[in-house]
Amino acid sequence: MSLSPTRPRPMTVEAAPAAARRARVMRRLTPYLFVAPALLVLLAFSLGPFVHGIWLSFYRWDGISPGTWVGAGNYRSLWHDATIRRSFLNAAMLLFFSALIPLAIALLVAGGLRRVRLRGLTAYRTLIFLPFVLPGAVTAIIWHWLLGDPGPVNRLLSAAGLGSLTRPWLADFTFALPTLGLVAAWSVLGVPIALFIAGAQKIPVSLYEAARVDGAGAWRELLAVTLPGLRNEIVAATVLLVTWVLKMFELIFLLTAGGPGTDTTTMPGFELYRTAFENEAVGLGAALATVLTVIIFVITALITRLEDRQP
Repeated sequence: MSLSPTRPRPMTVEAAPAAARRARVMRRLTPYLFVAPALLVLLAFSLGPFVHGIWLSFYRWDGISPGTWVGAGNYRSLWHDATIRRSFLNAAMLLFFSALIPLAIALLVAGGLRRVRLRGLTAYRTLIFLPFVLPGAVTAIIWHWLLGDPGPVNRLLSAAGLGSLTRPWLADFTFALPTLGLVAAWSVLGVPIALFIAGAQKIPVSLYEAARVDGAGAWRELLAVTLPGLRNEIVAATVLLVTWVLKMFELIFLLTAGGPGTDTTTMPGFELYRTAFENEAVGLGAALATVLTVIIFVITALITRLEDRQP
């Protein structure tokens, strides 16, 4: 007896729509399957610890012995702690030096390059951006040597007849925080400059020509053409700088170790470390980390609204 090959059964009318639905579902799920490994890593090493930190913020815990539930007690302690409140005031000063000053300088550089053609722009841009990619430890060592007493900065002031201005910059109660802010500004200056130079190249030349026909000078051209044209880049640079400054730790730890006194210790990022690990108040440190995260999120949302309102 010969057996004929089995033929596939024809798809019924009822099965066709079901197969089509399964195909559509698979097409929709395919992109998520590709990003699933990255999402799992994000959940395991970012979102998971963040949620765990929020849970710890409701306990009084030294990191070793069993914790005690205190509810919102840690958050009330943050509100009544004068040192922590001062940390956010110092953060505002650091933001002035490390965010507003780099943004202003970068805007002037971008506007100036639209009027002056500079050869080797790529090389200059690389050199300006180099401090940002340097490890924080390298930056701290360089500036600790430059600002030491005696150091190249004080020796240069003495040689110029300005010996009265020499001082231990990183150990002076008045100048320690501004000095730290200027070092941080030097570290991040390349970020807004690189963004603004790239953004300025996208502004149509016809806008500058029209402004010059109307008699606009360099300053008016900067405000009327360059500044509006760099709106998206300004928003992006501001978000990056604000986030970086509020989380800054390495420069404070390696340059000043929190001194003199507590003048540079009371920065949110460093205060978090000091509270959680030096004072062994892990729950209070977790509460501070949660508040800092919320503040960064709110500031970022407010800044990005400027981009959303762009006509």
